Amino acid sequence: MPIFLEVSQQDKPKVLTNLKNLSNDLPSIINEIRHRYGRKLLHLSLAGSAIFKGDPRDLDFNIILEGSIFDYSELFKANHRELCTHSNNINKLSFITFGEEDISKKTNITDSINTTWYCHEDVIARELLVYRWRNLLLYGYDLECSVDTNMLQKRLLTGLSYARRLLLGQIGKYETFELQRSKALSRLDEAIILLKILTK
Repeated sequence: MPIFLEVSQQDKPKVLTNLKNLSNDLPSIINEIRHRYGRKLLHLSLAGSAIFKGDPRDLDFNIILEGSIFDYSELFKANHRELCTHSNNINKLSFITFGEEDISKKTNITDSINTTWYCHEDVIARELLVYRWRNLLLYGYDLECSVDTNMLQKRLLTGLSYARRLLLGQIGKYETFELQRSKALSRLDEAIILLKILTK
């Protein structure tokens, strides 16, 4: 997880505290996943800015379940307070769910995400190719994935474009400017870390 090694000394204590709080909420989150999908949970890892940002507002997870499946879901704290009893600053949990069969071989499953905030295609390849430098394993087995520098560069450019569109009000129009700015800064933080990794 090289991205955590690049966390600033100022943010590192906050990140560690957040991860400790998450570890206390983890049993409830795992139970929710099992109840929601009714399949064997093989892998759960943390992605997103919570790994390197001291004051995240949401938690992004990657899930691998038995069989073939692709799903994206969001749970808001207002409706699921039992999942964030220790992570007080978190407002939302998001889950990208993969099936073990779909990551181990080519399948015809549709793996795109379309929400009010963004649109992503080829999510399985997008997530797995950056797994090694980003995700923090929380449960189950680890993934054997090599770092793809081309994908890192693509993610860096996509993140910068997303930050620019947020600041211009082209996406996230129903969010406050403070929230738009916070999300944009997260993308810039990630871009700086990616540049450090790519130039080593």
